[in-house]
Amino acid sequence: MIEQLMKAKEVGADLLSRLMRVICVGEVTEVEGAGQRVKVVLPSHDKMESDWLRVLARRSLGVRTSCNLKEGEQVLCLFPPLGDMRTGYVLGALYNATDTPFQDNPEVFGVEFDDGARCTYDQESHTFRFSMPGGSQLFEMTPEGARLVSNLDIDGEVTISKSLKVTETVQAKAVNDETGSMATIRSQYNQHGHPDNGAGKPNVPMS
Repeated sequence: MIEQLMKAKEVGADLLSRLMRVICVGEVTEVEGAGQRVKVVLPSHDKMESDWLRVLARRSLGVRTSCNLKEGEQVLCLFPPLGDMRTGYVLGALYNATDTPFQDNPEVFGVEFDDGARCTYDQESHTFRFSMPGGSQLFEMTPEGARLVSNLDIDGEVTISKSLKVTETVQAKAVNDETGSMATIRSQYNQHGHPDNGAGKPNVPMS
């Protein structure tokens, strides 16, 4: 009888332990990028380590998203049906006292990367902003226009439908307008002259 009671107690303790592990907080210990899987330890359960767990994704068929977790990241885990550590899922990452959001404006949505690059949209001011590490290179767009602070290399044709203002030097192999090229204008300018001590018309008019 005592043996049966002891056995029942052990079974009950094991069942309770499993139930407590159905949903729990874990810490990522290994990351497999190709399969979007991680291993975690459960600090509240004697740092018990899980098997490989699949990570919940926003999309996986057709449109696919990729956002790997990082070792040391705190996550929320689900182990159905009764806390089996061999099967389970990671539902997502959790903010905590150490790992906090990179901004606190509820109107701003975005992402910050490990190297400091940021991409945000402020739905209150209607401002989209992308900045590289260090903040020296920036792209910003508002309803009034866009601003790019960076060197720009364009491999393709560019069409400008309105005026172009340049505050510094323009360099090009050839410059053309509706009536001719800069090379033609330079050639004509270098060889033309004005008779009658500069009072007459040039002998080679500009095209």
